[in-house]
Amino acid sequence: MLIPGAGPLLASAFVATVADPHAFKSGRCRSAWIGLVPKQNSSRSKKKPGSISKAGNRYLCQLLVVGAMAVIRYAERNEPSGPGLYN
Repeated sequence: MLIPGAGPLLASAFVATVADPHAFKSGRCRSAWIGLVPKQNSSRSKKKPGSISKAGNRYLCQLLVVGAMAVIRYAERNEPSGPGLYN
């Protein structure tokens, strides 16, 4: 719940959907299970990402996308101005 864009609704939906977060090898595997990134069909040096399927939890995926868009809109509106802030 401390992540920007993730509130109590997203946190409770994530906990209810993913009972054991250690069941996934990596964050990318978890994201592919939810339906956010394509599954990987790769062997050692050949990286072949698959397509994003409609499988996965659509509700959780929608909540994550809406939260990310809220963070982007907030950052665009509250962008600091002035010379030398990012240099």
